[in-house]
Amino acid sequence: MRYTGIERVPTTDVMVKGIEMKKTLIKEILIKSTCDDGRLFIESSADQNKGSELYTHLSKGHKVISSKYFIKLGDDQEIFIPVSNIIELLPDRTGFVVIYKEQPGKFSEATSYPWFFRYPNNAAIYNADGSLRFQIKLTDNLESSLYIESFAQESIEQCDHKQYY
Repeated sequence: MRYTGIERVPTTDVMVKGIEMKKTLIKEILIKSTCDDGRLFIESSADQNKGSELYTHLSKGHKVISSKYFIKLGDDQEIFIPVSNIIELLPDRTGFVVIYKEQPGKFSEATSYPWFFRYPNNAAIYNADGSLRFQIKLTDNLESSLYIESFAQESIEQCDHKQYY
């Protein structure tokens, strides 16, 4: 279920063709993993440099039986993202990029449009609310075995956000 009352969500004002618009901002990406013994581990994109308790737990012989991704908005609302692929925040925090592998991830709940794109056009940008902004498409040499492998950007923490407002 999507939250539509964006007046409560931290936003930033943007001028588009002379019209003032609000942009919903993403606070962080969460991965909630459940292990075979019932323990729940929550990892955050905001804590990427911390050690993971999950990996310590797995080293003791436990297995992950469920892994779910969530986008956490500025008002702490969490939006479920039905894929288990690489997810990266855009520098301006108004959306995120998903890069899909050849097949849906083991814990992905969605296996088709708009939550899965096959090679070579295997990436998409989504808005903060989880709606599809656009699919990233390769336009040259489509007969080759090229596909999208990763997303490179400046670190969010080092990014000058003022340039986007």
